Amino acid sequence: MVIVWKNRQKLQKEKQQKKRFWWILSFELVYLVTIFLRFSFEYLQITYFMLAISLMTLTIWLNDYDLASWRTQSLIDELSGIKNRQAFRRDFGQFVGHDLCVAMIDVDNFKEFNDESGHATGDKVIETIGQKGQIQFGDEFYRYGGDEFIVVSQMKRQDFVAKLNLLAQDVKRADVGSRPITVTIGYYFGHPRTPSEVRKLFHLADANLYFGKSRGRDQIIGEKP
Repeated sequence: MVIVWKNRQKLQKEKQQKKRFWWILSFELVYLVTIFLRFSFEYLQITYFMLAISLMTLTIWLNDYDLASWRTQSLIDELSGIKNRQAFRRDFGQFVGHDLCVAMIDVDNFKEFNDESGHATGDKVIETIGQKGQIQFGDEFYRYGGDEFIVVSQMKRQDFVAKLNLLAQDVKRADVGSRPITVTIGYYFGHPRTPSEVRKLFHLADANLYFGKSRGRDQIIGEKP
């Protein structure tokens, strides 16, 4: 009961957990009542039954709550604070059947940040891009791996391109090392009707990204909105 009560504020933030909290607390109160009854009725075997049920229920609840928390944490990149590749794979099915704006983002010469200023600076670069990207795109911004980021959005195309430009400008102004952060971005638009068409959109955005790198980096390449 003490454990449940200590977690009451955290649990009551979610509707489903709030119901579980009061249910568990009620069960524990029933068990306390049986303990007091046993003092008057020495052979009241229900006390042991209630103890077993209460402990079993509490154990299930704690494991389930921890598992739900772990699942949520596993979808967030620890360094950048945004959704990770696993979250991207989970969300992939939701991209089908919508007008999409997709972008592939790569940090220019990322290795040099680590070589010149140490890995702490490299980590700061990733953290900065994660923060700036989340400001512009919210949950539509993913860290795909390493220094690669992905955006998948249903916003208007003009707004999407404008936000990509703002993101590039914001990270360039960030003070993280001896030189500014620049990114190369490739983007593409489409209305994929199948998962394979979604993958094709990312392939086309990626092709624009590498074209931008071939032109000297610090580029935003894509079709006009």
